[in-house]
Amino acid sequence: MCLGHSMDKLVSLPGSASGLLRPIEGGASSSRFDEASGFAANLRDALREIERSEREVAALSQRVAAGEPVPVEEVILKSQELTFLVLAAAEVRNRVIEAYHDLMRMPL
Repeated sequence: MCLGHSMDKLVSLPGSASGLLRPIEGGASSSRFDEASGFAANLRDALREIERSEREVAALSQRVAAGEPVPVEEVILKSQELTFLVLAAAEVRNRVIEAYHDLMRMPL
């Protein structure tokens, strides 16, 4: 199962936070909505990059398992790149959740 594909599904779920991001009439300007949409697009692009990297690492692993000559440094670099991308995505997720919790704790 690909992490990026799973996260893409999660982001596009009905009732998810992305469905809540819409301009309020007479309220916030549409530029704020555009910023939120831009964040969602950047997040989606990052998840696609993780999925692409995951596929590359899987393909390299299959080539190594099949006994094909694959440069060891390429395998190590791609694996480390994937690890870094996943850790960065987890950190972004943690900060978004923390911000959400901060908003929920605000008094009305």
